[in-house]
Amino acid sequence: MASARESGGMICMSSGRRWSQALTVTILKRHERSFAGDGLQPDRLADLQLPVRGLIEERSGPRIEATRPAQIEIAQGK
Repeated sequence: MASARESGGMICMSSGRRWSQALTVTILKRHERSFAGDGLQPDRLADLQLPVRGLIEERSGPRIEATRPAQIEIAQGK
């Protein structure tokens, strides 16, 4: 992910500079603790390759809402 930011009640992680064109993965703030418990703190995921599973929706650009830590995987190596 190229960047992460908080917006309202969610955390948004984008794979590119233009949020409207790059894939954005969102995590609701109420789920943040379960992601952190699995080592997925959004502020530590910048510049990592992250395979993400989920349905891609079009909301001001392509977006996947992650509701469970199992949807995001930290890729090992390059």
